[in-house]
Amino acid sequence: MRNCQTIEEAVQLAYDHVDSISPRGISAFWASGSKLLQIQNRGPKKRQQQKADQQISHQFDTMIARTMEHMDAFNVIDLAQTAISLAKIVKFIERRGGRLSVGRLERTLQDILIGNESENKQFIFDQIALASIPVL
Repeated sequence: MRNCQTIEEAVQLAYDHVDSISPRGISAFWASGSKLLQIQNRGPKKRQQQKADQQISHQFDTMIARTMEHMDAFNVIDLAQTAISLAKIVKFIERRGGRLSVGRLERTLQDILIGNESENKQFIFDQIALASIPVL
């Protein structure tokens, strides 16, 4: 994940290894994703990189599903890193608010991670809380 320059590259790399990715790899994906999302939006806007398509939407959907499915296998560090990284992504997207147009990566992430009436966000963080109980 360290060699990825964009969040699209990171999700493609993680998706290519979705069947064999470890909890540490999933955690690293979300950590690099939160950093890359912020870096990409600080620099000059590149339209071709900002466009989200069905493939990227499917890849992110698959990665969040994989995260939720295997969260009970995460160790304390991976669970904490995943929770913090997802929270940073959600916070970044929520700050952008209604300014997200269809077809942008941030809008895709908003639809997947937050959803209507914050239903997805609530579900994701409820799952993180449930996975945290045994380690507390």
